[in-house]
Amino acid sequence: MSYEYTSVSFGDEEEDEFYDKTQEYSLKELTIYAIDCRPSMLEPDHNGDIPIIVTLQSIRSKVIDRIDSRPNDQVGIILFGTTEKNNLQDKGHIYILQQIDLIDAPRIKELDLLINNVNLIKDRYGSSDAEFPFSDLLWVCSDIIANTNAKQYIKRIIIITNNEDPTNGNAQHRKTAIQRARDLKDSGTEIILFGLMESPDDFFDPNLFYSDIVVFSDSDDKQEEKDEFDEKILSSIGNLRDLFDKIKTFQTSARSEFRLPFEIGPNLTIGIRGYNMVLEQKIGMPKYYFAEGEQTQEVKSITRWRCVDTNEFLTPIDIKKAFPYGGEDVVFTEEDVAKIQTVNKPGLLVLGFRDAVLLKSHYQVAHPYFIYPDESQYKGSKSAFFLLLNSMHKKEKMAICSFVRRVNTIPKLVALLPQAKKLDELGNQIDPPGFQLIILPYADEIRQIPPHTEVQDYQEAADAMKPIIHKLKIEGGYDPIKYHNPCKYLTMLLPY
Repeated sequence: MSYEYTSVSFGDEEEDEFYDKTQEYSLKELTIYAIDCRPSMLEPDHNGDIPIIVTLQSIRSKVIDRIDSRPNDQVGIILFGTTEKNNLQDKGHIYILQQIDLIDAPRIKELDLLINNVNLIKDRYGSSDAEFPFSDLLWVCSDIIANTNAKQYIKRIIIITNNEDPTNGNAQHRKTAIQRARDLKDSGTEIILFGLMESPDDFFDPNLFYSDIVVFSDSDDKQEEKDEFDEKILSSIGNLRDLFDKIKTFQTSARSEFRLPFEIGPNLTIGIRGYNMVLEQKIGMPKYYFAEGEQTQEVKSITRWRCVDTNEFLTPIDIKKAFPYGGEDVVFTEEDVAKIQTVNKPGLLVLGFRDAVLLKSHYQVAHPYFIYPDESQYKGSKSAFFLLLNSMHKKEKMAICSFVRRVNTIPKLVALLPQAKKLDELGNQIDPPGFQLIILPYADEIRQIPPHTEVQDYQEAADAMKPIIHKLKIEGGYDPIKYHNPCKYLTMLLPY
């Protein structure tokens, strides 16, 4: 039997073109919004804004955005501090407004009804300052998650309240709530708090209760818990007008794309993780369906190979890889191909340091990775990592490194640009500390400007374009977290 060999091109692979860009976003999210419904949340603040209405508007905006970006995510809404109750455990002062499910039009219309009429919330669900065990709320959330097939989901509970101590100093209620929160964390559920300050002069003190069940950027919890970049979305505190941006901009916990050793120098190697912080969002490929009776089913494609001589189907064992040489096909095994393509082992190796000002904007020909230490590979990685980061940031240096992301890929020259921690005015972390790993181009990848003639009299055209350019400008700079599709956003601003 003769086989049809597949010719393999060695050394031409572009590693960044073939990794699965959807891998980072393949996990779905299951989010429960737990909203405080006490009387203070239903009364206008000093700006005339009603906290619960602003909360519902923020959630509505978030779920509308998820329809475009993550349509398979599931969302549920629970009101607590109500006079009515609606839950399987028959717990008082807890009302399940919307069960965990996919986002659809009826659920959004229900939110619209409540947003347009705050009295409807008071009449349907009531509002009460009565004390109840906070662990009951966590128990209801836990039961909802347990009854959902959530094995492949990122599970998250978001608590929105202006009450800094829902236990009102009750030691027993506090103890049971903390234990219930730990049980949820052990099962892989994140608990996040958005603490609302009722006025600029007020102060929301998380140390009264919430610091024991959620993680803040200045938490005194264990170092492992505080520094685990890929596991936590840190809770935050702010005024009501900040809530909209906080809910809209918080995103999926970053999942590491790779874990590699980072060789800083001889006999000094630490562990790092790499993250894709921003990727271009593209329109998904269309799917094909066929009608079978009354049902419509998706078409699934299957690729099979036939022998040119016998016309029989071939198994993967029958198919070999070959390279034409001297008029013949030289057959290679998978192991042979792997050895030929392997130049260096996967890792990041420091070659030297240069001034950061030498890094030009046009050198960034591909999206960068964000680098953060990984203590699980080498003990003490975080200490060495941040010593290097702080020193480079202080001296305004960048590191030039050899980067091999995985086996069978060609090494790339990269620049490590230090990024310091960035906080807002309330001390909430905006940007984490770490390195931006920028893949540097080779000389032939930077094209020269083609010959052209410069326009002499262009002022009239420039004046005509100024209003259009002004419309296209995003005030405050472009924040990729806020706009999943900037082309769609800018198109809406264009004058017609």
